[in-house]
Amino acid sequence: MTNAFLMIGFWPIELLAIIWAVRRSGFLPFPHGTMLYLFTAQIVLALHAYGFLYYSFVRIFSTYAYIHHFSSMFLLQAIMLFSLCLLVPKSSISIGESVRTLKVKDSVFWIFIVVFYFCWLVTSLCIDWSIVWSNSIYLTMTDPEKALVINNGLTRLIFTLVGPFGLVGAAALSFTMCSGRLRLSLALIPIMTWSFFFALSAHSRGSAAYLILAGLIAAMFPRARVAAVGLMVVGFLTTLSVLWGRGSGNHGLASLPTYFSNIVAYYDVSGLDAVSNVYEGIFVTAEYFSRTFQFNNLYKILSFSPLVSFIDGYDTARDLYAIRLAAYVPNSAVSEVLSFGTPYAMLYFGVFLWSGYYSAKTLSKSPTLLTLGLNTLMFFGSYLQFAYDTRTNFRSFFYIGLICWFIIRRQRQMTSTMALRRP
Repeated sequence: MTNAFLMIGFWPIELLAIIWAVRRSGFLPFPHGTMLYLFTAQIVLALHAYGFLYYSFVRIFSTYAYIHHFSSMFLLQAIMLFSLCLLVPKSSISIGESVRTLKVKDSVFWIFIVVFYFCWLVTSLCIDWSIVWSNSIYLTMTDPEKALVINNGLTRLIFTLVGPFGLVGAAALSFTMCSGRLRLSLALIPIMTWSFFFALSAHSRGSAAYLILAGLIAAMFPRARVAAVGLMVVGFLTTLSVLWGRGSGNHGLASLPTYFSNIVAYYDVSGLDAVSNVYEGIFVTAEYFSRTFQFNNLYKILSFSPLVSFIDGYDTARDLYAIRLAAYVPNSAVSEVLSFGTPYAMLYFGVFLWSGYYSAKTLSKSPTLLTLGLNTLMFFGSYLQFAYDTRTNFRSFFYIGLICWFIIRRQRQMTSTMALRRP
């Protein structure tokens, strides 16, 4: 009965909060997309807790905390949703209109293209192509310790940058194609193609992110909205393919022909689990309420380090002290920081709110591809924090907030300078 009162009492208020937030500033990937995710995640949580849906993957790691501690998980999501109301900027700017009318110099794109091709060249010379072609252990080809034959701090850093650069390339390709910049599009197509197929052959969910991000950009151009829907549908199907492929023991570029058969196999076995997987983070995070996680102090501290691993040694600490729910199921950032203790949780959520505020404010005041990209990355991070570790998410929040803070400060300085120059 208590659970029923929670749903009846909170859902109408949460829905009104989301409507208010969208009307106040227009839709932004963050915080509005995150608010919608939290709201729909509560619905999915209820459907599973009451037996209307069943996610078979939870049998691998779950103590069924999402059932036994339904009210705690529900309230955690509600608190996070309402806290995001504090970050909604007041704005009358249409983000879609602003993106469509952006005047971005070609030189900006060419600089990115040159940097990416340089990283790609270094990676291609340092990577073990036999592993990229075919391997039998999931995550082998994305682990620099296993995939690189020339392995040092620099090559590991460049190797890890190829994935994020691929996301930027997907957004840039979508924008240039929709705005009719043919030469730039032709130069960006190999970036998107390689990044997508590498992630797809590694059976990484990042492969779907490339398509979905490109679809979000395309959706802002009226003539490209049909293509945008197509990209998002294919992104969802790609998620199904990689989820089945993870357990197949067949990874690498040689596994690409199994793309469609993986989709069919996943749906035949799992059915509506395909939808549940999008919300896997709620099942992972709910485990916090039924387990007692005790983390090593070094792991706690390094989880909040903004440095790369070859400098601070996080990878070694992770291998020694991280607590996973199962071999392929990491603990979530939300669960970890709550287990770390109050000071760590305050630091994590403080940086999360600070970064979110500046990413939303920057986008609402100055809609550009950069500010849209930063805000979208903030949305992805807020989604991934329910399924992946603290280090991955906190570091992205920290740098997003820092960049957005710098942009806002720069704008203020320019405004002050212009005001002083006026007669």
